[in-house]
Amino acid sequence: RKNNKEIVLGPSLLTADAAKAIARHLIGAMTAGQSIDQKAKIRNLAIEKAAIEHELMLDLIDYNQNIFFEGPAGAGKSNVLRSAAKKLDRQNKSVLFLTYNLLLEEDTRRALKDYGNVDVYAINDLLLLITSRAANPKGATEVWYDVELPKQALSVLQDDSKPLLKYDAIIVDEFQDFALRPLWLQVIRKILEDSKKRKPALLLAGDDGQRVHQKKTSDNSFQVAQYYFDQLFHVTLKTNVRQAPGLVAAIYKFLNRPNPFRRNLLSEDNVGSLEVYKINKGSTDDKTKDSELKKLAEIVKRLLEDYHPTSIRVLSPYGEQKAALVRAFAMADTHSSAVKELKKITKHTSNPEGKIRWRSIMKYKGLDADVVIITDINTTSKNFAEERLGITLDDLLYIGMTRAKFKVILLVQDDLYPAGKLGA
Repeated sequence: RKNNKEIVLGPSLLTADAAKAIARHLIGAMTAGQSIDQKAKIRNLAIEKAAIEHELMLDLIDYNQNIFFEGPAGAGKSNVLRSAAKKLDRQNKSVLFLTYNLLLEEDTRRALKDYGNVDVYAINDLLLLITSRAANPKGATEVWYDVELPKQALSVLQDDSKPLLKYDAIIVDEFQDFALRPLWLQVIRKILEDSKKRKPALLLAGDDGQRVHQKKTSDNSFQVAQYYFDQLFHVTLKTNVRQAPGLVAAIYKFLNRPNPFRRNLLSEDNVGSLEVYKINKGSTDDKTKDSELKKLAEIVKRLLEDYHPTSIRVLSPYGEQKAALVRAFAMADTHSSAVKELKKITKHTSNPEGKIRWRSIMKYKGLDADVVIITDINTTSKNFAEERLGITLDDLLYIGMTRAKFKVILLVQDDLYPAGKLGA
């Protein structure tokens, strides 16, 4: 009722869209009084329920020795691979699970810590292990990681006096980044050959839209995999199992790209949104950075009303030397109470107990969080993406934004993107 007048929604007004809008409003009203723990539990249950359907994918492993899972971010590729590793472990089969970066290695190890037959390594760690090295040389370049170290590993694997690495299955996550490095693939193929009496399975997963450190090639990841490995069965995943439908729609609308998903397993009741904030240019670069940092602190303070600090990730095109948050810890003091509070809850060498973690977009590939905030979106980072990574800023933001399950917030400078909100 409004001013004691009754509002009646008849059949002509109660359309499907109107019903959904009312439902979202009611759900929002009900969750407003819930604790942060209750809200987090509801969100996590939605993700878990959606992922159950992918268990059916595991039946493919029983009938196909080698499988390539392909799909956009949010299609559940990592979840399928981890579920496969668990299934193989229960069958008492030994599994080598490879990742591209260290953070994904750590996350995968946590997920599979109770499965003793599964060895999890970032590819660099595996190569160091094979060559009996404790660490990479100081100041090692891309040539070391992509050429020299894997060549040494191949030499060891080809040495008949050395014990063979043998597995019943090899699983590779983020294969699109392996596909650009032929010597890594030769190492994997050699381990498969040494394990041939076990008839090893090979499970790969990738999304060419998430390639980082792009090298010029006309071949997609599946074509590369076909060249190195025999009889690959190609499975395309087109169901969104990880992100709120509203967030998915917002991300692809923002990027002006077609939505690759045929359906969403999460209900539309799981509200998602993308917010873009404009950071005004200051009289100096430091003034601009201060303005961005203050806005970041204000946003985090608001988010903490609904999210645990551990479920918020702050990402940047850059590493820990140039990201916006670096300035907060470089400042001895600040007049902004919001920035002071942000420093208290952000993890840093000076604050190891901090709950909010921050990383470069590249290092966070393959992982996810309820909320992702991306800073340092400006002309400089646009040039960085194009010149250093060989990809567009849109491509880089795609990788970063698709790490979020429910909410994305972008802090934009130089009028690169319009301010506003997409999604519920």
